[in-house]
Amino acid sequence: MKSSTGRWVSGDDFHDRTEELALLESRVRDGNHMVLTGQRRMGKTSVLRELGDRLEKEGWVFLFADVEGATTEEDVIASLAEAVHAIRPIARLVSPRA
Repeated sequence: MKSSTGRWVSGDDFHDRTEELALLESRVRDGNHMVLTGQRRMGKTSVLRELGDRLEKEGWVFLFADVEGATTEEDVIASLAEAVHAIRPIARLVSPRA
């Protein structure tokens, strides 16, 4: 395991968050909406990315939009649109209007 600063950690570098991950996964599977907040550098992004990776292996679609640099509502919407664009072709397979 290597020390990591800056970006999220994943794979073998992700550890010691079993309880938090299990709680979030349970809530997601139950269809709940959640807001995850906390101080910088506490591992929020790493936990969410790990959860997303695990759920994607089961066929879920995980959408991650980084809005840290957003300064306006329009910036947030643009970030969400960029994140959605990557999965848009999948929607076209389901619905010709998408």
